Parts: sequence; C-alpha cells; structure tokens
Amino acid sequence: MRYRYFFMGAAIAALATACDDCGGDPTRQPGAGLPVSGPDGGSQVISCGVDDDCPFGQVCRAGLCQPSDPSLHDEGCWTDADCGAGYRCAASSGRCVLAAASPDAALPPAGECVTGTTRHCGTKVGLCDYGVEDCVAGHWSGTCNGGVRPTDELCDGLDNDCDGDSDETFELGRPCFNGLGVCRRPGLTVCSGDQRSIACNAVPLDATGRIELCGNAVDDDCDGEVDDGFEQLDAACSAGVGACLRAGTLICNDDLTALRCSAVAGTPAPVELCGNDVDDNCDGQTDEGFDDVVGTACAVGAPPCQTIGQWICSSDRTALECELPLTLVERCNGIDDNGDSGGCIDEGFPVGESCTVGQGICRASGVRVCSADELTTICGATPGAPDPYGELCGN
Repeated sequence: MRYRYFFMGAAIAALATACDDCGGDPTRQPGAGLPVSGPDGGSQVISCGVDDDCPFGQVCRAGLCQPSDPSLHDEGCWTDADCGAGYRCAASSGRCVLAAASPDAALPPAGECVTGTTRHCGTKVGLCDYGVEDCVAGHWSGTCNGGVRPTDELCDGLDNDCDGDSDETFELGRPCFNGLGVCRRPGLTVCSGDQRSIACNAVPLDATGRIELCGNAVDDDCDGEVDDGFEQLDAACSAGVGACLRAGTLICNDDLTALRCSAVAGTPAPVELCGNDVDDNCDGQTDEGFDDVVGTACAVGAPPCQTIGQWICSSDRTALECELPLTLVERCNGIDDNGDSGGCIDEGFPVGESCTVGQGICRASGVRVCSADELTTICGATPGAPDPYGELCGN
C-alpha cells in the first residue's frame, strides 16, 4: 500500500479535532482521505492509485482513499466515540475496527509517537482486516487491538489465510469420478460440505437391479468386483456318467447369466456288458444284470448226468456261460471223467448214434464213436470202394 504524508502544525491538528463543520474539504471528511496522526505526530493522508491501495470499505477517488457505500462499523471515524460498542477508531485509516486485542497481528515499526494517538496495524488481505495500535507514554504499545487475523484456509472461495489466494490448498476443478463399474461417471472436484476437503460432484448411475454378467471383464452390478459369482469360469467339469463321461471346462452360457459345462456326454451302449467294470449303458450302474450272477453255481447236463460249475461272462461279454473246472470236464473215452453222482460216461457226446459216410455206391452206415483226441465223436463206418470202371451210363 502506498502512502503520501502531509505534515501539519499542532495547531492545525487541534483545530481539525475540534471542527464541527469542515465544509467541503475532502481531507477533513471522516473516512475520506482522512488526515490522521503520522509516526512523528504529524498528519497523513492515504494516497492511492487503485482501490486495492485503500483500507477495507474505502475506494480510490482522485488519488485519495474515500469511503465506499457505508456499512455498519465500516464508516469513517475521527475518534472512538464515532464507532459502535466494541469498536475503536484507527486514526491512521479513519475506520472503526474491533477493540479486542490481537497481540500477534502484524505491527508497523516501533518508535516514538504522540501519546494518545493511534495507528492501524495488521493487514488487509483476503478476510484479514486492520486493527489499531495505541501510543502509550510516547511509544507505540506493540499490541494490535481488533482486526482479523489469518486462519487455516478453508474450501469456501475465500482467502482465509490472507495470502492473496483463495482455496489454494485444494485442487478444485480437476477431473474425478464417482461410482464403480458401469455406474462410474465423471465430474470435477469441488469443495466438500465441511469446507475442509474436496469432493467429486459426479453423480453415479443407480446400481439397483443391475446383475453381474459372465466373462465380460466388466463390473456390471457396480459393486467394485469384476465377474463376481463366476469365479469357477474355466474350471474343469464333466458331462455324462460311465462310458458316456466326457471332460470339459465351465464356460458362460449364451446370455452370460450363468455357467455351463463345455463337455457333451457320449452315446451309451445299447446293452450293459458283463464283467468289464464299466457303466456301458450310462445309467449310473456297473455290470447290472451280471455282477450278482457271475461266480454263482450252475449245472451242465441233466440229472443224473449233471456237472456243477459256476457262471462266467461269455467271450463277447454279452451273456453268461457255465464254466466247469478242468478236472471235471467229461471226455469221450468210455470213462466217467467228471465223477458226477450218476456215474455217467461220455455224457454230452452222441456215442452210438447212427451215422453215414461216403457218397453213392461208397456210402456206408455205422454209429458214432469217440475221436482219438477224446474231444468229440466221429462216424465209425468205413466208406465202400468206387467202381473200378468208373461211372456207368444210365444206371
């Protein structure tokens, strides 16, 4: 702030104090280019080039600080009596200031002064405002009464810490986002409700009724998680049972709302096979119809020539057959090999049945007898000799 000092005699100062009608002299109007006590007891008028050169509540007119539109406790003053309760008159600025002491407010240089005079102190930047310092016993007191001191900066568009900047500790107007997933929306940073921090003014989309979809790597239900509920995606799975069992992995279904197995069950066999410990017809059971029979007793032949064995699977596994122990197999040899209870010999072999061999005049009749290897029977007849003259005509 720039000041122009005008020094007047003590008599002029006394006359100014007692003046009841100062006429049109702008240097004598309270709060308008006020003549006030200077550091050496003379008078000073606040000179200005722009409004910012003047105390709060004054504007710059014709190079001098003059009052703006009057407001309570912001009017010009000559003495404390011109101010309301709790306010004092700062002679150096000609305005009313709070009377409360502000010992840590900024003070002008110390020095000698005229006892009883005052000067303004503190600063007028942002929300800060001037106070008044008294001259006591010819020296400035060092205490700034009234005024408004800096406070912590708030996010309110005002210069609370009186450094010439507003909201400088808050990064306002920066891009930001609110919401999660597909509900996330952009905005800008603004002051929070408590004015101590910033908030994002973006309004996220409503998450009500939204459901998560499978495998699209998007947070569809706006809960901060992607594909939640589908954590088993790509896990191993299978379809079908028994011989129809096929392996696959879990994949998303067509509408992405659930998981399904990629495997397709195989085609079941038309019948269950015997003794392979496989569920061939894919009904969840193994060897059904066989496993409760295989190994149980069975009989070959009719009484009294009956031999006891056990059921086994046939060679093609489609049926059962009765298996006799090797030591109990009857042979065609005229002996009771299997030792059945009836004492039967060669049972199962058609020994003694009629048979023929040969053709034409060589044909001979006989009965079946045991073969040399005792495993079957052969016809016991011997065929005749052919005509030595060959085939005869017409016979």
